[in-house]
Amino acid sequence: MSNSALMMNPSPSKIRSLLNALLVSSVSLLLTTNPAAAQTSAITTLANFDDTNGSTPTGIIQGSDGNFYGTTLYGGNSTTACYFGVGCGTIFKSTLSGTLSTLINFNGTNGFAPNKLIQGSDGNFYGTTGCSTNLVGCGSVFKMTSSGTLTTLASFDNSSLIGGSPKGGLVEGTDGNLYGTTSVSSSSPQSYFPGTVFEITPSGTLTKLATLALNLTEYIESELIQGTDGNFYGASHSGASFSGTAFKVTPSGTSTNLAVFMGSISTLLIQGNDGNFYGITYLLGNPFTTVCGTVFKMTPDGTVTTLVSFDCGSGDPSSLIQGNDGNFYGTTGVSVFRMTPSGTLTTLANFSGTNITYPSGLIQADDGNFYGVSSYGGSFGYGTIFKVNLIPIISSFTTPQFPTQPIIITGANFTGATSVTFGGVEAASFTVNSDTQITASLPANAGNGITVTTPSGVGTTSNFTVQPGIRSFSPTSGAVNTDVFINGFGLINVTKVSFNGVSAPFRVISANRIKANVPKNATTGKIQIVTTAGRAVSSTNFTVTP
Repeated sequence: MSNSALMMNPSPSKIRSLLNALLVSSVSLLLTTNPAAAQTSAITTLANFDDTNGSTPTGIIQGSDGNFYGTTLYGGNSTTACYFGVGCGTIFKSTLSGTLSTLINFNGTNGFAPNKLIQGSDGNFYGTTGCSTNLVGCGSVFKMTSSGTLTTLASFDNSSLIGGSPKGGLVEGTDGNLYGTTSVSSSSPQSYFPGTVFEITPSGTLTKLATLALNLTEYIESELIQGTDGNFYGASHSGASFSGTAFKVTPSGTSTNLAVFMGSISTLLIQGNDGNFYGITYLLGNPFTTVCGTVFKMTPDGTVTTLVSFDCGSGDPSSLIQGNDGNFYGTTGVSVFRMTPSGTLTTLANFSGTNITYPSGLIQADDGNFYGVSSYGGSFGYGTIFKVNLIPIISSFTTPQFPTQPIIITGANFTGATSVTFGGVEAASFTVNSDTQITASLPANAGNGITVTTPSGVGTTSNFTVQPGIRSFSPTSGAVNTDVFINGFGLINVTKVSFNGVSAPFRVISANRIKANVPKNATTGKIQIVTTAGRAVSSTNFTVTP
């Protein structure tokens, strides 16, 4: 959430997300050819907010120097209490390892409740502040140098007829100017009424671009984006009927509503590599529905397709980005997920077992890893910066039909794999073909289950069961009562050994060796072994001699 008024009237989504954060998402790994299931990834808390250095972070961006920059809505060391006794917010910097420093403490005079930052093409940082009254005539646009010098570029007031109470950040247009939204228009003395789109030059000249034609219960809480067509796109947030609207504004100020969603749009739209727009909704329809959110695709003309629906146990979606690999990544109240452009969903990490509450603001940094913030939780309860260490995900594997046939393991995050094991036994050999595929050879004494280890962690599946196989047997001929040693793999949970169909007494020595005794009435033919996982037949005959 990005304004103080929402602290007085927390949205149903926020309440549900806080509850969902306490849930454990349990998804079992599926069989060989089925989609990947969840595996717990290491989520590392990099920094904790303690109120004196800020409270309730809104998000982070990676600056050109490689560090993270962001804002907190509340907290800081200002002696001014801006709203119900809380601090006025901060701007902070963090290294990728989590060393946190405060650059700006807001005090009410220089702003309150700062929203998300952007870094302009000039290297400076820009953002907006909100207000505690949520009325027209409050809020500001600011600039901050990388060293922490703050300048107020413009303030919103009633006479400007531009609106007030911005709750989202800014976007830099291709013309070099900055564009943003207000949550209320100058024609309304009350909050949560249709807002405006404004334009401001880097020197601080502020003008209204458009007044949005939204439902009177909707307001705007997210940033605009500029599409590849040069137009600006955005979305309204919430509404009394739990609906939201996606809209377009041309550079000349013409506003068009594109689509209405039965479910609040809780994050800014993003434009995918394919030119379509993607976003998330939460609390579809009403707060008691069993569907708590969606990921959708919207064409530039407003045609909407639902790609994924989240049940309430999975948590409300709270952020969405497109990764370097072309897939989409996001957060819910309980997990980090990946979604293909066609809508195949994979849970990458769970927040269960962490002290992270209400995660959001996921970004992919230059190092390829994902980072985000949580509004609450952490060591002091005031929020965190976290890192997602993506462990290998094993989604499927082939089943070898003979001992020397390689196994193809398919999944994700395999780059840099240092070990592949079968039942704890190192593979005879393996090759990382790509980030999503490994070719491995079974070891002689392979066991059940596959484990892939990378520098980021360990991924496992227990669904792999070694099918029995016979490599050789010795002797190759003999009379009744001759002891025959059968060498192979997967020779566990053996239920039967037979010589040309006649059952024989046997003893399992190891997973790759069995001792059997040629039974009475046996004739020359194949040796067969049956286990709970399958059956194996020798490629050559055992010859029964007189």
